[in-house]
Amino acid sequence: MSTTAVITPYDPETEDFRNDLAIKEEMAVSQFREEMRKNRLKSTKLPIGGCARMDLKRTSITINTPSIDFVRRAAEGIGYTARVIDSGNIVLSRKDGPLIDISQTKTGKVTLSTRKPDITPARNIVREHMAMLIYGYQKSIGMDVEARRTQFGEITVEAQSKNQKKVITDIREDGVAVVDVSGVKGKGCQEIITGIAIAVGGKQIDTRLKSEYFLATEEERRINV
Repeated sequence: MSTTAVITPYDPETEDFRNDLAIKEEMAVSQFREEMRKNRLKSTKLPIGGCARMDLKRTSITINTPSIDFVRRAAEGIGYTARVIDSGNIVLSRKDGPLIDISQTKTGKVTLSTRKPDITPARNIVREHMAMLIYGYQKSIGMDVEARRTQFGEITVEAQSKNQKKVITDIREDGVAVVDVSGVKGKGCQEIITGIAIAVGGKQIDTRLKSEYFLATEEERRINV
């Protein structure tokens, strides 16, 4: 493996606590990630921990995104009906869930709000939105992409190129994406991660460099000498 990074879709100005939790949780499970991925469809669940519990007390979440329309499309993909109201705001409805309001801030960010104390339905839309954009971006750069939904509510997007570059992205229940890049040496890993972050309008909040990165760096030094 080359590099693992955590990308959050949430507005850093209002979601610092959530982002800190995402980093801590990812650090806690990173050493078990490969084993967990193999068993995920069977019986193992990647823990979400306090991040999900914290959200139950909130009524809205704010994300950075290229378009409010992308959020609407993601919601419609999981059964919501969208109705545009005044000022371009959107109301989402579904038989088995609460109404969710989508609005865009003056700075271009998107807020999802619900009249219920449980914000989980809104987080589900964020997760779908992230998966849709990541899948589309990797397709656009010529990678073979496959997405699957686990029984635990997470989405895994696997992309591979002809030269054996492989990117596995786990989109957690809270919408935070964990990107694992392999088959790439040196700075190429960061270029891939940056591309994904830009595509979703997200922010890279944690990075761990692996052996392939340092191997390539050492090779470059030898060549330069």
